[in-house]
Amino acid sequence: MTDINGINGLHAAMWNGIAKPASNPVTDSNAGAFVNLVKDGVQKVELDQTRQAVAIEDLVTGRTQDVLPVVQAVADADLSFKLLLGVRNKMVDAYKQTMTMQV
Repeated sequence: MTDINGINGLHAAMWNGIAKPASNPVTDSNAGAFVNLVKDGVQKVELDQTRQAVAIEDLVTGRTQDVLPVVQAVADADLSFKLLLGVRNKMVDAYKQTMTMQV
């Protein structure tokens, strides 16, 4: 998985040649907490996808005969991925609304 911190380079390029506003420690700490929350969510989805792949592989290769854990792993991975997509869509909508706001 690629590192999400690649956005930091874009942020630096955006401020290149522009005076940065004074740092707000409350906002900065909240932003860091939000970034960590998003990273944790993406890692959880990745873990669920890996568990799903392993469960399917175990069933196909005959290491397990019980279908129920495989179905559960697939359902967990599907649900967590759909939740991640929903959160992403809400974040994109919020960004678009922010960009269209008049100052």
